[in-house]
Amino acid sequence: MEYKRRRQICVKLFIYASIYEVLRCTEGTKVIQMANFRRQTALDGRTCYAEDILFAVDVLSKLQCGKACLDTCSCVTIFYDSTARKCYGCNVFYYVTSPPPISSGNVHYQFYPSCDAGWTGFMRSCYKLTVKGSFFNGASQCEADGGHAVYIESAAENEFIKELAVLDTNADTWSWYIGVTDCEVENVWKYYGSDVTADYLDFRSPAPNSFPGTCCVVLYSGFDYQWSDFACDRPVYPWSTICEIDV
Repeated sequence: MEYKRRRQICVKLFIYASIYEVLRCTEGTKVIQMANFRRQTALDGRTCYAEDILFAVDVLSKLQCGKACLDTCSCVTIFYDSTARKCYGCNVFYYVTSPPPISSGNVHYQFYPSCDAGWTGFMRSCYKLTVKGSFFNGASQCEADGGHAVYIESAAENEFIKELAVLDTNADTWSWYIGVTDCEVENVWKYYGSDVTADYLDFRSPAPNSFPGTCCVVLYSGFDYQWSDFACDRPVYPWSTICEIDV
């Protein structure tokens, strides 16, 4: 018993000393896997925009600050003031190019989930590309892996997905399917496999063109990776589908 007790103490000390916080979050019966908060040194001394703040609480450590964020399952960013021991949780992922306002003393951390091999983590999801084929085959691959064709729900997520496409090394690839379609009602764009209307769109103006049979959506490199409607199944142009697993 004494050995177990000492071993538990050592494990706790290791966790507190870790550069990346190892944390868990529950939302009902859903458990988020091991998670990392990466320090963003370029954004030291800042907090969320007022409209992005989910909470501002007093805590004893950045570990408690991170746990407060993971227990608030729309939280993806924390700012921790070690002097005042104040924790701010935000629902927005901030890029260095558009940092939030300055507030002296706070250190900024972004949330990155730990993902299985082949998947890349961002905010509260993991992403990967399928093998090339039709959109429907790609969406089925995503579902077989426990996810779905990606639902892009914000400008920050859209920028990340663009970066994922840019890094694709497959030859002769210039488009990638995403999980938005208007196959049921023309120009009513919904997340594929759901009845939820997409509230974020990034079509190249004056697109979409609404040509018959083009009810799926791709990121198109010729439009600087903005969206374009495209045929869901065109054998001469098979594309990868971008998958997403919510963690």
